Amino acid sequence: MGALRSVRIVRTLRSLQLVRGFTGARRLLVAMLVSMPALLNIAALLLLVMIIYSVVGMELFMHVKPVYRLNEVFNFRTIGR
Repeated sequence: MGALRSVRIVRTLRSLQLVRGFTGARRLLVAMLVSMPALLNIAALLLLVMIIYSVVGMELFMHVKPVYRLNEVFNFRTIGR
């Protein structure tokens, strides 16, 4: 009986350690949720920069003559069609 009781006590203590581990995971989840608006702002800024660079690239390379790999299908004039 004593050995069975000690096994039950060890199982109970192990489950208490799991509950303590969940509090750490909960804190990480809350931190991620709190930082989500800032990450969305950074993603929007990155998207804006990429759009600006793509428009500048289209303007700069629009008049490149089709040679080698740039042909009538793959060129800078037909992007977006």
